Amino acid sequence: MILIKTEPDLYPEAIAILIEHGCVVKRSSTCCEVTLPEGSTRKEILFRAVLERYKLVLPDGLEMKEVYNRFRGRSELYFYLV
Repeated sequence: MILIKTEPDLYPEAIAILIEHGCVVKRSSTCCEVTLPEGSTRKEILFRAVLERYKLVLPDGLEMKEVYNRFRGRSELYFYLV
C-alpha cells in the first residue's frame, strides 16, 4: 500500500473524495495520513529537484498528482475530477 503524509488542513471535500474511492484517511494535529487502496500505482512524472512529482492512479481509475517536498516530508495532492 502507498502511504502519503499531507498537511493537517486537508479540505473536508478532498477527504470525502478519498474515502469514497477506498482510501483510509487519518488526521492528527501535525499531519494527515492517506493510505491508498491495494492496486494503486505511483509513477514519477518529472525529474527530481526540491520537489518530486508523481502520478497516482487508484484501482477504480481516479487519477491524482502528488507533489512531495522531501525537505518538509509532506505531500500535496491534486485531483482531476470531470
